[in-house]
Amino acid sequence: MKKIPSQTEKKMIYGIRSLKNGTGSVLIGASIVLLSAAMPTISANENLPQTQKNTSAVTKAPTETETSQTQKETPISEQKNANASLDSKKEAPAVETTTALETPKTEDATTSQANSKEEKVDNSTATPTSEQKPQADTSSEEPIADNHFRIHVKKLPEENKDSQGLWTWDDVEKPSENWPNGAKSFKDAKQDDYGYYLDVKLKNEQAKKVSFLINNTKGDNLTGDRSVERLSPKMNEAWLDENYKVYNYRPQPAGTIRVNYYRTDGNYDKKSLWYWGDVKNPSSGEWPDGTDFTATGKYGRYIDIPLNEAAREFGFLLLDESKKGDDVKIRKEDYKFTDLKNHSQIFLKDDDETIYTNPYYVHDIRMTGAQHVAKSRIESSFSTLVGAKKDDILKHSSITDYQGNKVAITDVEVDEAGKKVTYIGDFSDTQHPYTVSYNSDRFTTRSSWRLKDESYSYDGPLGATLKEDGKRVDLTLWSPSADKVSVVVYDKKDPEKVVGTVPLEKGEKGTWKQTLDANSGLGISNYTGYYYHYQIERQGKTVLVLDPYAKSLAAWNSDLAKTDAAHKVAKAAFVDPAKLGPQDLTYGKIRNFKSREDAVIYEAHVRDFTSDPAIAKDLTKPFGTFEAFIEKLDYLKDLGVTHIQLLPVLSYYFVNELKNHERLSAYASSNSNYNWGYDPQNYFSLTGMYSS
Repeated sequence: MKKIPSQTEKKMIYGIRSLKNGTGSVLIGASIVLLSAAMPTISANENLPQTQKNTSAVTKAPTETETSQTQKETPISEQKNANASLDSKKEAPAVETTTALETPKTEDATTSQANSKEEKVDNSTATPTSEQKPQADTSSEEPIADNHFRIHVKKLPEENKDSQGLWTWDDVEKPSENWPNGAKSFKDAKQDDYGYYLDVKLKNEQAKKVSFLINNTKGDNLTGDRSVERLSPKMNEAWLDENYKVYNYRPQPAGTIRVNYYRTDGNYDKKSLWYWGDVKNPSSGEWPDGTDFTATGKYGRYIDIPLNEAAREFGFLLLDESKKGDDVKIRKEDYKFTDLKNHSQIFLKDDDETIYTNPYYVHDIRMTGAQHVAKSRIESSFSTLVGAKKDDILKHSSITDYQGNKVAITDVEVDEAGKKVTYIGDFSDTQHPYTVSYNSDRFTTRSSWRLKDESYSYDGPLGATLKEDGKRVDLTLWSPSADKVSVVVYDKKDPEKVVGTVPLEKGEKGTWKQTLDANSGLGISNYTGYYYHYQIERQGKTVLVLDPYAKSLAAWNSDLAKTDAAHKVAKAAFVDPAKLGPQDLTYGKIRNFKSREDAVIYEAHVRDFTSDPAIAKDLTKPFGTFEAFIEKLDYLKDLGVTHIQLLPVLSYYFVNELKNHERLSAYASSNSNYNWGYDPQNYFSLTGMYSS
């Protein structure tokens, strides 16, 4: 039986084995021999996996100097392959120069000694020395209770932690109340090697969002509002860095990216990483001699890679060096990560093509909505599209019509900055929604105004147009969503009396049209002055509506609005505006007015302008009317006014026009809605309040 080397001998062997890394490795190896006896043991910052099954494995609390070196040796597998050995010719990764605060290494009696081809040891005979006692969980962090969420804080905003608290809301059992002292005080916070942490109970297992802020007893919001989406029911903690940015993993030191690799089979033997891009030490040497996954963390094995300053992206390959040729690549295509600005850890799983930025292996690229924007385009919004590839989007997307039939996607347009993907295809059904799926996300489309513009944009005449001196009326209503439309005609002398109803026919671009004449069955030879409503049926419901392009209305009384449907809105009138008023109107000619700077503008309200009882005897027309206003224009002209700006003169809703002769002389705090016309009912009709 071969002699089992002592710990010092093993360190010497390992230092010599690392010669190919350069003089730095020689110095480090020598330092280990000289300093190992004097260095104290130091606890680590991450828990060892709780699922170790290999009873022959032992752990050793490394010294600060030893930590950076022992990370080059093979730890036991987190899952099953605890005794897998590594090729002793492997180049020790430069990325493993971590401090004593990094994840502790588990050391197998076989694998640690197998690093030297000169000596092989049968681990069945290896007896742990006093330095090889199994290592207990050295983390000071307590386990997280069921249905609780832990929030880690790197640094509190202020020095006095007793005066600061965690204010929480959304999916927590008891949202904070009584600002600011109702916050969960940091005087009760626990502390570990990252910083402080507090646990908050969730309202249920399905809790999706936890929102919070850190305040003080003075009522200052010290961090601003923060929130974290629970990506998985397993997600029970989040971290805030020194700038209070929220992460779903422990953020790494600046200038480092941690590549986590999890294998469901637990076999990390000869699994390595070959990387390039904005990294300080890109892989080099003999292919495929990559950097081994030797460090064990909470999420499988990992490698820490130092980055260049202002690094933006890096690429890599996962390798299985036990294979030959192109089969050495676990996945044939290159991986490329382009969001180094926002992430310091990434997570890989088996041969999954996705680079995850969360340890729950939930796709970061999530669809958040979909809208039908054109007959050939559906636009979906996403949480992010950083690093998204067009082919991957196509591969994971599908669209079905309202009957569940698959609709072909002929192309996609990816807008990374706008976080939008536009699907191209035949989406000509504008009456029913489509269903868009991306991975597990699924949304029913809503119609965009752009689709309505494409489908229903109409430039023709709208409203009621009198022709042939009132003998004919051309009606056009734009109502794309209507199932049926009719016109209800009321008597010109009695607007309460229905003369008859005539259906409209569906036209182009969402319009409904009809022509009324002597043959319409209404018994009317001249339609001038008759009133009308449109009756619209939509999804089994029928409503009476006012023509939005009406030019005149019947007298309006909002007090009757709740009486029945016929009084809920005003009735329009068939009129020809071209025959109303003077026919020879021109632009005003103002003496000495040469530019806009010469204007003297007077803002006036038609009714208020002549409502003062003191001038009642001076008026020949009823006060508050257009005609009374005209009577006093000379007064404004004598003041030097060149222009008048009128407050609203259109038909407004809350008023009884039949009482326009009554003054409101005294203050009224109730049953009054005198608001100068700022509650419009119809934009193209004058209000009856100012009529004579």
